[in-house]
Amino acid sequence: MPKPLPTAVLKPNSTKKDSTSSSGIVLGDKVTWNPETLPNGHAVVIGASGSGKVTL
Repeated sequence: MPKPLPTAVLKPNSTKKDSTSSSGIVLGDKVTWNPETLPNGHAVVIGASGSGKVTL
């Protein structure tokens, strides 16, 4: 039987540092994803095997 997936840790960015910062889900250093500001909610996730693409 496979192990259950870990609990998701991505949370919306609720603090704005300045007027140029965007809100959304923090994906990394200076990288956020806010599907509300896009014309569609699709994204491409690219990475090496074992880097966490599936759990993202």
